[in-house]
Amino acid sequence: MANNQPHSSLFVVPSDTINIPQPGILTSGTQNSTSGTAVLTDAAQNFTPSVTNANGYNVTGGILYQAYTGAFPGSVNVIVNISAPTELKTTNNTTAAAVGNPYTIYAPNQDGKTSFTLFVGTGGAASTLRVLTAAGDDVTLTNLPDSSFVPLQVVRVFATGTNCSEILALY
Repeated sequence: MANNQPHSSLFVVPSDTINIPQPGILTSGTQNSTSGTAVLTDAAQNFTPSVTNANGYNVTGGILYQAYTGAFPGSVNVIVNISAPTELKTTNNTTAAAVGNPYTIYAPNQDGKTSFTLFVGTGGAASTLRVLTAAGDDVTLTNLPDSSFVPLQVVRVFATGTNCSEILALY
């Protein structure tokens, strides 16, 4: 494989404040109750540092992707802390994702050092894709056809100003 070819991908959940996370899943599971606003509960997990650090990661500060209808993408949140061994407190309301829907936790890309090429599954004649480039430029691309690659290195896809869907970050 050529060294300019991607070897990993993840769905992009557009956000005005959160960068595309680092590639590689830290952990995943299924939300099994709604114990409060901005709390994800999974009785099958143990998110405490003594368990997660033993596996080489800590979910605090991680990026939480949740599905709304059992399929990604859905919502994206930053994990603020571990409120109980089976509960994560997040920056936004996570209870919008129904009980039984999956979630995935990734490492954050806060400094934007990891950038991605994008694949846009659904664009169209009136499509817009607003991105933050690796150089820090806020760029809006228009009229992207379906199944197109974006030849920029991108760290964030903004929710505001984006109506394309089925976006993959290629790494």
